This record gives sequence, structure tokens and C-alpha cells, in this order.
Amino acid sequence: MMLTHFNRLTRGKHKKILPLITLFVTFLITLLGSCYISNKIFQYVQGEGYDYKNIIALTPKLKDDPAKDAEIFSNFRQSLIRLKTIEKAAFTDGAIPYQPSPKVQIFFNGQAHWFHSFGGDEHIADLLNIKLQAGKWFSSQQDQDAEKSIVLTAKAASYISSDSPETLIGKTVNFGGRKENFKVIGIVRRFKVTFQDEAPVIFTYQSQPSRTILVKHRPNADMAQLDKELKGLLNQLPITPISNEDLTEGKYLEAAREEAFKESKTKISFPGIISLFVFFNVMVVFLVITFGYVRKRKQEIGVRRAVGATRISVYQSILTENLLFTSIAYALALIVFLQVATVFPESWDKSYSTIGASSATSLIYLLIILCTLYPARQAAKIHPVEALAEE
Repeated sequence: MMLTHFNRLTRGKHKKILPLITLFVTFLITLLGSCYISNKIFQYVQGEGYDYKNIIALTPKLKDDPAKDAEIFSNFRQSLIRLKTIEKAAFTDGAIPYQPSPKVQIFFNGQAHWFHSFGGDEHIADLLNIKLQAGKWFSSQQDQDAEKSIVLTAKAASYISSDSPETLIGKTVNFGGRKENFKVIGIVRRFKVTFQDEAPVIFTYQSQPSRTILVKHRPNADMAQLDKELKGLLNQLPITPISNEDLTEGKYLEAAREEAFKESKTKISFPGIISLFVFFNVMVVFLVITFGYVRKRKQEIGVRRAVGATRISVYQSILTENLLFTSIAYALALIVFLQVATVFPESWDKSYSTIGASSATSLIYLLIILCTLYPARQAAKIHPVEALAEE
């Protein structure tokens, strides 16, 4: 029976190439779009892996005297935490949550991996409330160690080793082809650099205070007083003149998060609109194919009805051939999709992508069945005498 349907499907195969190509492109776009959207949605509902409320990012510009930078900023931090409005302060290497961070290449067991880099001092984990899954965070003494230390996110650890992330504790990795190795001392559960994407992240220790400092103020702090105190401290530093804008305006991580959220909604909505258009295209293509099938094979359907074929058997025949035609296009699209996922493994979370691809597949086949109902019903109503007389 299946062979019979396949033989019918391949008749006039040159006429079916264009619809087949159309469906192939449609299914490929649908698979890519659904996986992209599912990755974004599922990653959105996951937490960032750190706290962002009441935190301000400050990046004062020192004059050209790098020899004194470390001492100046170290004293600056001590002055900050002595303020009544300030709860905590920590330095980063310039990387700030919700903003693009530099990438570094790590070599492990002969394979190279690109990770986001986030450098900070021993206080950054406490300030951001970064949760450790295993191991420990940096201590101020570790910058004296002969072997440098790093902390990885669980996502980064999964790219380096298929074993449990905890097994990497104490092992060494090579950093961008450098001579020195770096010892893994801790695993962080999650750390989203750009809010939405749970990208692999590597944390490095800042042995010297750098020019970006994250400040966490108390929840009940007076904003006007906080702004005044921050300006007072900054004016005591040998820095270039700062603008007259309030330091607390536009500096909050919470504001940066809101901006990142707006950008993420745009990234999701655009592929969503394309997916809706693609599904509409599937409906049109299948309606055209099925109505063309019924019109061109009206005589054949009439003969089958004359020799005893039931309406249900006619409907089943049309539906089966549509499903076979769809499966050929879908199989080709799936092969290409899997190749794309192999080329860009870090862009797709396997579990999220599987959910997206499965959902897209179910919707596609449901849509095919629905689009086959009306044309097949019309075909099943063909009267044998009328069909033969018309021919």
C-alpha cells in the first residue's frame, strides 16, 4: 500500500520539484526559527545567576599615571565602603553584566573553545551574590601563586568535559596558547553576560584594582545623598573632568537589564513574525498541492469510487501522499538543520533546541492534516458518473 502511494507521488516528479524545494526551505526556516525562539524563551525564564538590584557601575578615567592606579583605586574602594549609603564595592576588568564582554580561547585535551571572559577581584562574587556549584572563589593571596586560577560556569565546564563539572576542580587548562596554565578552582552554576544568553563564561582574578568598580548601595539609601557622596569621592581622585549628569542616572545594572530585556523581546518577536509567515506559507502550499491533486486526478478518483472505494479510503489516500511528500522535504530540512547545529554548537542548547524542533515538527504535521481535510473531503464527494462524464 505504501509503495502504491509512493509511485503515485513520484508521477510527474518534475512538476513536484518546485513545491518540494518550497517546503524544504519553509521547514528549514521553521526549525531554525523555533529552536532560536525556544532557546531565548527558556533562557529568559532562567535567572541570571547574580543579583542586579541597587548596583551601580562606575568607570572614572584616571590621568596618565598608571603606576599609581592600583593604589588610587584601592584607596577609593576603602573610602566607598566607609560610606553609610554603600554596602559593598568590588573591581572588575572592565566587564559589566548586560554588556558585551571580551572572548578568550581555551585549549583543553587538544580542543579549542571560545568563552566570555569576566575578570574581578575577591569581592565580586559576594557583591553580585554569585552562586558556586563546587570549589571556591578567588582569594587575595592567589595572585602570588605560580599557577594562575580560574572559575568556570557549568556551561563552560560542559564544553570542556562531558563529565560532571565538579571533576574539573583542580585540573589545568591552557589559555589562548600562552605558556602558563590556569588551574580550575571553582564552578559557578550560571552567569549570563548579556541577560538572555547563558553563554560559557570564564572568571579570572584581578590581582590589581582596575578602572571599573561595581558599587552596591543600601536598599533604603537616599539617592540624592548617594549621588553627592560619590561625586565628592570622585572629585578627590586625579581624574579627568566628569559630566554634570547625576552619577546614579543610567548607571544602574537594573536599567541596563531593562534595556537588554527590550532588545531580547525584539530578537524574539522578529523570528516569531517570520515563523507565522512561514506557517501561512505552508498552508498555502499544501492547499494548492492538494486542490491540484484532486483536480488532475478527478477521473482516477471517480474510477476508484466506481469500483467500491469509500470516501474514507479516498481521504486516507490523499492524506498519506501528502504526509509522504512532507516527510521527504522535512527529512532534507532536518539533515541541513543538524549540520548547522553542529557548526555552531555553542549557539544551541540541546535540551531547549529539542523542545523547539519537536514543537515545530508537531505543528507542521498538524497543519498538514488540517490543510488536507477540506480538499480531501471535496475529493471524497466526487460522484463516479459525474467524474467519468466530465472526462
